[in-house]
Amino acid sequence: MMNKKRISRLLLTAIFFAVSGVTHGNIRDAQLFESSIPNNYDGGVRANDGFFFTFNFLYWQLPSPDDGVVGDPAMDGNPVYWNTLATEPSEGTQSSIRSDWNSGSFEDVWKVGQKYTFGFMNEHWGWNCQIFTIGGSSHVNGRNVQVGFNDPGEFLHGYYGRWETTDEEEVLVPVRTEGTERLGVNFPVANMYNKIETWGIEFNMIRRSHATSVGIFELGVGVRYLKWDETFGFNGGAEVEITEDEDGNETITYINRGVLDGSSWNTSSVNHLVGPQLALRWFRTTGRFSLDVTGKFIAAYNAQEIRQGGYLSNGVEFYEENFYHTQIPAGGMSVTSRKETYDVFSPAVELNVNMNFTITRKMAFQVGWTGLFMMDVARPMGMTDYTLSDDYIFGLKSGKNKEDIFVHGFNAGILFNY
Repeated sequence: MMNKKRISRLLLTAIFFAVSGVTHGNIRDAQLFESSIPNNYDGGVRANDGFFFTFNFLYWQLPSPDDGVVGDPAMDGNPVYWNTLATEPSEGTQSSIRSDWNSGSFEDVWKVGQKYTFGFMNEHWGWNCQIFTIGGSSHVNGRNVQVGFNDPGEFLHGYYGRWETTDEEEVLVPVRTEGTERLGVNFPVANMYNKIETWGIEFNMIRRSHATSVGIFELGVGVRYLKWDETFGFNGGAEVEITEDEDGNETITYINRGVLDGSSWNTSSVNHLVGPQLALRWFRTTGRFSLDVTGKFIAAYNAQEIRQGGYLSNGVEFYEENFYHTQIPAGGMSVTSRKETYDVFSPAVELNVNMNFTITRKMAFQVGWTGLFMMDVARPMGMTDYTLSDDYIFGLKSGKNKEDIFVHGFNAGILFNY
């Protein structure tokens, strides 16, 4: 599997040789855009040469997961035993479990990032390098969130009880429900999140056509690296009320409690996409305005890394008045720590549309739109397996590491020539 050091060396080597081959050009009069003064030489407005640099702010939409349920969907409808701490244990009821949250609970989020482009053109040949970075997270908060676990290890089998004093002496004794049943999992307070960090770098050698009446074309051939880093996590606990007396001492009162209060888990995926890139750009100038459209295709090898961790608490077993009792150890138990790797082919395509306005001979303003589509990317929410067995706690679903992603948004920035 290709690591980040090897990828960095490949890109730096390509940049070094390309820059060495094109620095012989004359750049004293180079400009970033085609000249804003109409020129019919060779049939159309000519593009400028020289070193150029562009900085853009990005405002992109980061997509929520398309697939995923907080719980095992196969468990929905299975019977479980419920009891609230406000009722007698004998009044507990049996009903079916359901998993309340899924990927549809998240919303797509718009976040701000940056993109840097620099390069050099000398008549019909040149090179460019582009770097972008953006990230953000989406959160969902809720109350009384049910989660259905696949529990072949019977960790959630147990009973409800309440401590009472006997008539003969003031000794607390457990008064409990009859038998051992599978207990339903309901988190009084819960939060889930999906965090995305992505960045990329590309390097291209460019061949520019002659100016024509319909515009100018550029063909780019290069290499590109994209990283898509995503983490899905869940936290569930009791509903509490915190009060403070005159001396500043805090008192915590538990209002509502559940079987696995204090539990949390997370699954993360890192996608390293690297491969050759083919790009085609068309641009045309009218007065001070220039329109350019660029399409790119990346034949990317994707080295995926999936990690999982977390902790399941034994909930309210040790609360003073009422309690649940499950087969989870007194100190709780950890989600089985794991790391899995996959190698897949993840082709990607990108479309950029920009409108440029020339301010001076060496500076221009740019606004535009970008759409990026990537195939077969590992996203963690849909990969999480909610199985509690004697051999492992949680797991990764087989074949769920291939999800398509579409990222899009707007950009605005400034361009310079040297």
